Amino acid sequence: MLEIEPGRGVGPIILGMRKSEVRSVFNERVVYEDWMQQGSSDANFHGLRLDFAESPSFRLIRITVHCREDATLFGRTLTRWKKSRLVLRFEESLIHYAVTNHGDLNVPGMTLSFNEKNRLSWVEVYPLGTT
Repeated sequence: MLEIEPGRGVGPIILGMRKSEVRSVFNERVVYEDWMQQGSSDANFHGLRLDFAESPSFRLIRITVHCREDATLFGRTLTRWKKSRLVLRFEESLIHYAVTNHGDLNVPGMTLSFNEKNRLSWVEVYPLGTT
């Protein structure tokens, strides 16, 4: 399973890594999927889009997870989370969250998007203090 950690990363993929470091810890075939909307990249995997900073650092600055079957958040697969349950989880854990105009949830280091049935389908992970 690939546990999503706000502000840190997804499974073995950690924000701040270089492409070569990602490839050394994540051995999957590179793919392009229509939802990625960024054109082909040599750092996209099934259900994962990795965004790297431009030179000079070329470090990983954002991870987008979309309907990946083995991705988990708080130990539960993405599509098992309903928006109302996540809001309750954040409130119980005293995690600050905000609801965007589009209905997404923003928490420190992560944005969560939901499908028409209010099930979690899209997560963006980025460094704490950025959006």
